[in-house]
Amino acid sequence: MDTATTTTIEPTADNFDIFAMLEGTPLPVEEVTIFVDTAAAIEYSKLVAERQANEDKGVSLTSELAAARDERIAALQDRLRKSALVIGVRGIAPGIVNEILAPNGETTTDVKELKKRDNELIARSIVSVKNHAGAEDPRIWDAEQVDKLRTLLNEGEFGRLVAKIAEVNFTAAAFDSAADAGFPRGRADVA
Repeated sequence: MDTATTTTIEPTADNFDIFAMLEGTPLPVEEVTIFVDTAAAIEYSKLVAERQANEDKGVSLTSELAAARDERIAALQDRLRKSALVIGVRGIAPGIVNEILAPNGETTTDVKELKKRDNELIARSIVSVKNHAGAEDPRIWDAEQVDKLRTLLNEGEFGRLVAKIAEVNFTAAAFDSAADAGFPRGRADVA
């Protein structure tokens, strides 16, 4: 074994251990809220759109009808709130992402294999799942469970989860915007 890759360097004023630095670097952790009550979401959207259309046209309902509609909207909001899942996701080091998506550098065009690899990346990214009341599902996620989640969730909500995972895993732009935000010459100011 090459000792250069396994040697630990004791940091001094003149040197440091790059691997110790990289292993201690925090990766982003964020949350995404998804809703599972699709029927409530559809009805809620429809009623709110109808109410807005009526207001835009200057149409007013009887007070009883307006109250009933607003009561129904409030009930649907409550159902949606109670159907919320708050999923914590964390970034994964680029080398691990690459190993999951192209093990041993092997790429594929096989749809089933790509889905399996995507599910593995999603599973490795999920760090917590909480319901609306804050109770946590203690499971450690794997690709099979993600496949089941993919099957049970509304496609749009699953897409929100995937988008958040992509955001925390593919963050090159975050470094550029962070460096450019407060430095007139961008990355050159911090290099």
